[in-house]
Amino acid sequence: MPPSAVSISGLTVLNATQLQISKQMIIDGDKDLAASLKSLYDECEHILQKEPVSVLDKSDRPPSRDKHDYMSLARYWWPNVTKENPSGLPYINIDGKTNPEIHSVPDYKNLRDLFLSVERLGLGYYFLEDERYAKDAVEKIRVWFLDDDTRMNPHLEYAQIVRGHPRGRRQGVVDMSVSYQLFDGIALIKNSKHWTEQDENGMQAWFEEYIDWLTNSNHGKKESASNNNHGLLYDVQYISTALFLKETDLANRKARMALEKRIGVQIDHTGVQKHEVKRATSWFYSLFGLNAQLLLARVAANVEVDNYHYVAKSGGSIKKAIDFLIPHGLSHGKKWPFSNQGGSNMDRLVEHLAIAYVIYGLDKYKESFIRLFQPSMWSEERVKSKLWSPAYTIWPQTTKSVHQLRCRWGGQWWDRVKGAASDRRWAKC
Repeated sequence: MPPSAVSISGLTVLNATQLQISKQMIIDGDKDLAASLKSLYDECEHILQKEPVSVLDKSDRPPSRDKHDYMSLARYWWPNVTKENPSGLPYINIDGKTNPEIHSVPDYKNLRDLFLSVERLGLGYYFLEDERYAKDAVEKIRVWFLDDDTRMNPHLEYAQIVRGHPRGRRQGVVDMSVSYQLFDGIALIKNSKHWTEQDENGMQAWFEEYIDWLTNSNHGKKESASNNNHGLLYDVQYISTALFLKETDLANRKARMALEKRIGVQIDHTGVQKHEVKRATSWFYSLFGLNAQLLLARVAANVEVDNYHYVAKSGGSIKKAIDFLIPHGLSHGKKWPFSNQGGSNMDRLVEHLAIAYVIYGLDKYKESFIRLFQPSMWSEERVKSKLWSPAYTIWPQTTKSVHQLRCRWGGQWWDRVKGAASDRRWAKC
């Protein structure tokens, strides 16, 4: 059955109504989205050329000696070579400085590429109704997760290993934080003839084991207790996984716990993300932490939890975190009050301002967006994203009036974010 003939269910971050609106606009001849669709088509055709990957592709063996165990290396850890210690072991931490040795173990890159590929193939299947995309996504999923000869064991015990230490670290849990891409891709191909009941049952079983590990392992427990972006991204993947498993009550409980645990603990009354500004690259991590907050809010909206408008007992909120960054962005980081390496790139802030305008509808976000926007920020990825992200419909502002853009996306956006005073006004557009 073609994807256009059925409703979409089971999406985690992507929005079904939004996709349906975009598809209808393409059918009606929207030229902007036609260009986005061409970009998506090109990407899907490129993905088709890639062979499936598995955890067996690495040459290193994890400490378990079982290559079915996922393994990655810690990003900011380097050899400590001295006259007395020529081996450089154990490695030491240099925050903010990536050790290129991480690329010598391909599991991390292969896993992330798989998640993105499945999402994009799912989108390609939905918009272009090409069974080749669903077939390729299924084949790639089977090799990584389901086939006995190549499947990954459902845990991350050996993720982000530090050379010289015998096991992985709790920080390695973040390697699976974008699993929502996989879940959204599966939701989009479920009606394909290539996705079987055996595939569905196999993936449900794999992630039932994984969420048990995420809940009860030492790494999982410690990562859940983390007070920075790691804790946020733990909740993103936990709630996403629970939703994939149709454990709605579990997802709702975790999302409600996150309101104070993530917003209250991590954002102070001025909007400072107090654990992110301690990092060597404090500007980057403040934007990274905000991105994680916004992502968690999108996932939590599936179970009627509104992180966007929540104000913690301490006075912290997502909105305040955005507001704190604006003057520092407009000064291009010159007034940034924290120690910082690596400069103050505005690219991600501009992205967040577009999202903030869609969520809160305040002119200050639009005006700041306009002041910071540069045509060079229009990447091929963002051209594609206009198909599924309401924020990108305001890039650049001159394409359509702001009023039209807010009306176009307002109703479907706010049906996921309850309690907004403006949703009734937008619905009348």
